[in-house]
Amino acid sequence: MSKVIFASHSRWCQPGTFNDDAASPLQQWWASAPNSNQPHAPLPTSPEQVGQWAHKQAGQWSGVVVTKTGALLSSDMPRSFPLLYRYVAGTWLVSDDPQVLIDAAPTSWDATGRLQFRHAAYTLGTRTLLKGIYQLPAASSVELIDGDPTPHVHPWKALRYHQRITDEPTFRQLFTQALEQAVERVVKLTQGRRLAVPLSGGLDSRLILSLLKLAGASDVVAFTYGTAGSREAKISQQVAQSLDVPWYFVELSEAKVRQAWQAEGGAFIRAAWAGASLPHYQDWYALRELTSTGVLPA
Repeated sequence: MSKVIFASHSRWCQPGTFNDDAASPLQQWWASAPNSNQPHAPLPTSPEQVGQWAHKQAGQWSGVVVTKTGALLSSDMPRSFPLLYRYVAGTWLVSDDPQVLIDAAPTSWDATGRLQFRHAAYTLGTRTLLKGIYQLPAASSVELIDGDPTPHVHPWKALRYHQRITDEPTFRQLFTQALEQAVERVVKLTQGRRLAVPLSGGLDSRLILSLLKLAGASDVVAFTYGTAGSREAKISQQVAQSLDVPWYFVELSEAKVRQAWQAEGGAFIRAAWAGASLPHYQDWYALRELTSTGVLPA
């Protein structure tokens, strides 16, 4: 039987009660954000069931179902909870921590994965930076069969353009509608939790903050980091004030950032790289400071 080893135990639960068949040998693991979310239906046990099941789920999620003959892994569209797997001695091992799979058997760097990482800062598809260790792609399920060293990938959603747009007014209307729907969905799924928007003063972050306000987000804060008194900080503060959003500034002191990174940076990278990508450390120090001062929940 496939073996599942999680490093982030607090993130994963075993919703065994969601299996309708009490006599079934299934083992199930579920991760979600918010953590209080539960599956809206029993976790799927075959790739054919994943698509319809996935569209019913709320928030961010990932699921693992283990049977006596293998496992089925499923991910949401943004791949919120990375999962990795490798084949060792006729059995599939599944984990959220690449180090667990590295320790299971000798491995080496994957040449193609290294090339992809060099150009994009992440690897593509099921490939990781390590030979024989695979990742669960976004919006997909992966079927792992004991005795079969080949993972079987089944995308449950692919983005395709079904309509050719040739005029600007139509594009503007559809684009605005899509943005509003996406932000409204975020506000609904976050269930009143505090939302923090990194505000640079540019158009993208202004748009996101404005849309959140229009969507009725009840608890939104903005933050900017960098050099005190910079043009970017002044513009960001003005934007936040015009939208009546609390604004916080985090000064990037070279000495303090270096000290924090030397103490905690290695642990952050190990926890976030998932064997396949460069962790986004740009916001790391600012979020660390906002959390330590109570602006954001720990």
